[in-house]
Amino acid sequence: MRKVKVFQIGLGSFGRHGFEKFIDMEKHLPEADLEFIGVADTDREKLDSAESFAETHNLEIEVFRTAGEMYQRAEEVNDEDAEILVYDAGPTQSHS
Repeated sequence: MRKVKVFQIGLGSFGRHGFEKFIDMEKHLPEADLEFIGVADTDREKLDSAESFAETHNLEIEVFRTAGEMYQRAEEVNDEDAEILVYDAGPTQSHS
């Protein structure tokens, strides 16, 4: 199985739950071979909270103020040995 590098959009109630599950999977489910890279949200407080949560689990994540910045970063980390997963937990009206 190839490593999966995860980027997430949105940290609302639904997104926060998914974010915490991804962090939990990275820390406690090694067979998943998952690496949570970063999260995008327009709310700075939610991003700060996500960074703090990751730090308490000894993980460093990247935060982005826009989905565009996050997608640009995702393109930079793309490699042959990993899949890129973008989990869109933003408001459904903003899904492309």
